[in-house]
Amino acid sequence: MNQLLCVDIGNRNIKIGYFKSLKEKPQIEIDKKENSLKLIEKFLKKYKSSPIYAISVVPFIEKKIRERFNIKFLTHDNFREIKNPYKNKEKLGIDRLVNIFGAINLFKKDVIVIDFGTAITLDVAFKNGDFKGGLIIPSFETQIDTLNEKTALLKVNKIYKDIKLIGKSTDECVNYGIKNVLILGIESILNKVKNKYKLRDFKVILTGGGSLYFKKFFKNSKLFPYLTLYALYIRYLKNENQNKLT
Repeated sequence: MNQLLCVDIGNRNIKIGYFKSLKEKPQIEIDKKENSLKLIEKFLKKYKSSPIYAISVVPFIEKKIRERFNIKFLTHDNFREIKNPYKNKEKLGIDRLVNIFGAINLFKKDVIVIDFGTAITLDVAFKNGDFKGGLIIPSFETQIDTLNEKTALLKVNKIYKDIKLIGKSTDECVNYGIKNVLILGIESILNKVKNKYKLRDFKVILTGGGSLYFKKFFKNSKLFPYLTLYALYIRYLKNENQNKLT
């Protein structure tokens, strides 16, 4: 049985998934990153014999986990199929690299991966593993937090789930302003990327915590909230198959 625990430690949350195969729906739980040790311990009690693959963008939490558990943290060296255009390869976030790897292997197409996390990342890659580069944009929540922290009088007290063109209160103006800029901006970028790289048979994949909300604004996209966890599992399966051949 190809069982695996997959762990993704992000800036806000930890996600854990227990996989048995790509055909079966995994068991997935999410918690605040501060509760990482407890959540990992909970899964290990249930799945004691399962190996664990993990990635982290939070070094101090990764350090605590390494001290307590026998977990394999994957690095850039584990994803050499992806052609990294960064001069300093390690500066590319491991989560972005993993998502690109997962998207290409799942969809077998050129991909644009948009991850709606604490920061919104948009990455472009061809199905042969040629990663062209990407963008990093402060998320809706991050922009709200920054305004509340950096301005004396402009305080946002209410978050709206809906979106309108213009607002009629400070809360509405900030909510709708940020959302409209994000949606229209990303839409424009997608069109320009499509034209620049002459993309035809390609897939736009939305992942991350905010992807469910933004999916309705990008109709031809594919919602895949746990792409990172699936990518870790695919890496494991490929490694296991390679080991059988050697």
